[in-house]
Amino acid sequence: MSWSGPTSRIVLAIEPEFLAGVVDETTHLLNVELRPTWTFEDQHIIGVMRALHADLEDGSPAGPLYGQSLGVALSHYLIRRYAVRNTREPNFRNGMPAARLHRVMDFIRQNCAKETRLWELAQVAEMSPHYFCELFKKKHGVQPLPVFIAMQNGSR
Repeated sequence: MSWSGPTSRIVLAIEPEFLAGVVDETTHLLNVELRPTWTFEDQHIIGVMRALHADLEDGSPAGPLYGQSLGVALSHYLIRRYAVRNTREPNFRNGMPAARLHRVMDFIRQNCAKETRLWELAQVAEMSPHYFCELFKKKHGVQPLPVFIAMQNGSR
């Protein structure tokens, strides 16, 4: 691949293990391959990449949960949009069960002094990070990140 003249490019590299984990958690397929694409402009990818870059440049003020959430969202988007194999969307019912949500909220309250990671919250809820985010949003209308940051900062 070559360009003549000035250009602006974003190169996206995701650890295969991370992407495989998202594939397993969201689609339950054993083998998904992304289509190699070199010259395209996808505003969704650009937006997430800029948000990730800004977070890193600012020293990740919201902690690692924000970046991990963006990474999971970006991976899921790549799988849904650019996978060679079609994936199936899970059928969500009424959102996260109350008992699981209470366990997660208790965990956050007990660990408010430390940085909480998305995978930890999902593990407490006994589900994958992607499934956790989807069910939380379905039940509460927002992604979990703002709620958890507010709880860690003491506002309930």
